[in-house]
Amino acid sequence: MAAQPDFLWIKNDMSPDGRVFRVSRQAAQHSTILRALIEDFEGIDLWKKEQCIPIKIHVSDQCLSDVLQWAENTKTAPEKGENADNNKQVELAAEDMHFFREAITTSEKLYELLMLTDYLGIVPLYNMACQVVVNMIMGKSAEQIRRMLGISKDFTPEQEEAIRAETAWAYDEEQPPLDR
Repeated sequence: MAAQPDFLWIKNDMSPDGRVFRVSRQAAQHSTILRALIEDFEGIDLWKKEQCIPIKIHVSDQCLSDVLQWAENTKTAPEKGENADNNKQVELAAEDMHFFREAITTSEKLYELLMLTDYLGIVPLYNMACQVVVNMIMGKSAEQIRRMLGISKDFTPEQEEAIRAETAWAYDEEQPPLDR
């Protein structure tokens, strides 16, 4: 059997354009889904454009392009079977901070990034995106968070007051924070 090229093709099936992206095998290793598909389709010529791997999630071509570019620029992919500690605070490197400043300019783009990285199983980038959300909302009131993320109120003032009465303990300023 001839050696396989070091790239493959991915198509955004849910995008109106259905753009096809060329991705290196090394970059694809960041995704647990792409890694599994490469193994499953071992005998198929994934380096031929007509044999591309379809991605079926409603995200923009730009979001998919940004995530694939991040994977290309990030040299070390997690080892197969390696589990990330999801309860640990994530440190954002300078190049990752630059990625988030450039690629994520609205809450909609951040939401797309979270959906795509979760779907593809790109755990390091998903964890960093979650940390960005944590950093954005830390210390903000519910109203500030709603405005920041474009979330409308679901409750009438009466319903909101009833919920506050039921969960008064959550609004008690004197109660010390829970230790984990």
